[in-house]
Amino acid sequence: MKLNREIFYKLKIYEEILNRSNEGVNVVDDKGNLIFVNQVSADYCNSTIGEMTGNPIEKFYPNAMLMHVLKNKNERHNEKIHYIGKKRYMCSSYPIYNNDEFLGAFSIFRDVQEIDDLNKKVKYLELQINLNKSECSLDAVVDFGGTLNSVFNKAKKTVGSLGGPRHSIITGESGTGKTMLANLIFNYAKKIGVIDKNAPFIEINCAQFTNPDIAAMEIFGSVEGAYTGSKRKKGLFEQADGGILFLDEAHTLENYQNMLLKAIESGKIRRIGDTKEISINVIIIAASTRNLQEVLLPELYQRLGQYEMYLPSLRERSFEEKQQLFQHFIKKYESAVRLSHNIEYHVQFTTEARQALLDAVYPRNIR
Repeated sequence: MKLNREIFYKLKIYEEILNRSNEGVNVVDDKGNLIFVNQVSADYCNSTIGEMTGNPIEKFYPNAMLMHVLKNKNERHNEKIHYIGKKRYMCSSYPIYNNDEFLGAFSIFRDVQEIDDLNKKVKYLELQINLNKSECSLDAVVDFGGTLNSVFNKAKKTVGSLGGPRHSIITGESGTGKTMLANLIFNYAKKIGVIDKNAPFIEINCAQFTNPDIAAMEIFGSVEGAYTGSKRKKGLFEQADGGILFLDEAHTLENYQNMLLKAIESGKIRRIGDTKEISINVIIIAASTRNLQEVLLPELYQRLGQYEMYLPSLRERSFEEKQQLFQHFIKKYESAVRLSHNIEYHVQFTTEARQALLDAVYPRNIR
């Protein structure tokens, strides 16, 4: 009696475990009748454990893999099966023996619809990443010509001048490519050896913070006790040491312009709340949608604005440039589809559609 009770408890425990599994489990006798079904399997075919137990498995799972195992007595591994509607599952089935006597078979399966959906999302994200990937070389975009030729020439001079790299300013409306240009300057600086190939590019949008105090602590760092709850923290200047610090919407720094000026003049920064100075070697690129000459301290503007680049809005670009951009984005989309889906894909527009797109007004410019 004690043994039977132990067996009973073990079986109940195993049943509890299998019912809480994320995978479906079916067990059939040598005739193909279900002798055990877990909750996942019952839910999968919109039935109950009680309704399924004792019935042929094919009543609930047409063309069940278990029937092939009963016939051939061979294991089957990770086979993808289409069930009903969109339901698909990956199944493995095994024969059951006891002292060489064949008793039946069992299968373990998992729903792959969720995995398939996730793979589709991954493919979509890969496509978006490829579409939104910034150009990495000035040479790759300089062929657009026109209004950008002088901008790219100046961009090369900011880091390639004989006197060494200089800080710079990029201005232009939102979506004109200020961040892209900063990245191009960074890659060009690495290409010509002005900075190390492993040098950092640190970017911050100063306008993302609720007040300039928080932005300053991010940029310069802080020490414990500098403000309520503050901890010792390395700032972006230190993280950018040896590379480039890109300050987007730099005009929002307001009262901390003096600290930025001192960092540029002395090559040293001081964390917020600290008395110790830290040496840094950083090229600063400041960007803004505003005219920085009007909002920065004159001394700071003079230091940063040795090279100032203005990126024109889309409405300021010639029709020929818009056509080149249009063709560029078509090719970029076709390339992204090729990389993500491994198919040759070609985009075509009617003359009317192309003209409508080129004549349209885009408030967010190239973006």
